[in-house]
Amino acid sequence: MLPSMGSGRNSLTGRAMENKDSRPSGVLRPGSGREQEIRWLTDDQQEHPATLLGRPEVPSPIAVLGRILPADRNAVAVVGTRSASQYGEAVARRLARALARRGVTLVSGGAYGIDRVSHEAALQAGGRTIAVLGEGLAAPHSASDPELLARIAESGAVISEFSLTAPPKRWQFPRRNRTIAAMAERVVVIEAPEQSGALITAEWARKLQRPVFAVPGPIDLAGTVGPHRLIREGAALLDDIEAFVGRTRPGPGCRAQPGPVAAELLGLLRGGATSVDDVAAALGIAAPAAAIRLLELELLGEVRRQPGGLYEAAE
Repeated sequence: MLPSMGSGRNSLTGRAMENKDSRPSGVLRPGSGREQEIRWLTDDQQEHPATLLGRPEVPSPIAVLGRILPADRNAVAVVGTRSASQYGEAVARRLARALARRGVTLVSGGAYGIDRVSHEAALQAGGRTIAVLGEGLAAPHSASDPELLARIAESGAVISEFSLTAPPKRWQFPRRNRTIAAMAERVVVIEAPEQSGALITAEWARKLQRPVFAVPGPIDLAGTVGPHRLIREGAALLDDIEAFVGRTRPGPGCRAQPGPVAAELLGLLRGGATSVDDVAAALGIAAPAAAIRLLELELLGEVRRQPGGLYEAAE
């Protein structure tokens, strides 16, 4: 059974909910002074997602470090296992970067594995991302990387429905998963074993009438069991990142998507590290033109330069 959705108005304030005897070491480091930056929002306030984004299912009150913006209305949630494979991490990076180029906010759970890779890739691509925590923003023992959460808060937001010093506990994470689904317009599951919080997020997404997308993978990976089950049960198959992102409403920070030549070049580099001359020969263009294409993709974070003048896809 899933936890209750109860999210009515609540008059609790940050002062009433905070345990001042705890020493914060989560997203708020001891002595950082950032406690003053946290705002407790109730659903009758303009900045709460219920009002600002039309997301009445988001709990009230919530603690927010950073800012929630109207542009977050088209957010996509990307979730998955903490024990991600290289394949799953590569898919998460590509998807997060593509969403960032589209100006789409990425929502995830701030945990390790798929969550962390997705947040990191969105930030590296200059996109917005929101982390929804299953603990307080000043939890004495964090289940997340405090440095990553601090970076997310600088350009996006870190939110929690739990008291500031609430440590991570098992019963809190299904509630966190519900909020992830509530904050998003669509939910994508990348690698999830049979017993996975990502599948709880997908279940909440269905209850909240959010479309669920699942990424297929090799049948011998434990993490593909969940996505394959979701697909059998009616989730949409996500096997083309560019097509998926192209059907997502662009945000205000939308940047041009790679053209046909750039897309072909990236496909070539995914096969292994390649020299400028080999790229030029494969694409039928001059070496200087190939070098310019590679530089453009490197600046976008799509390509990495390796020793010896070789280039590879940044996955």
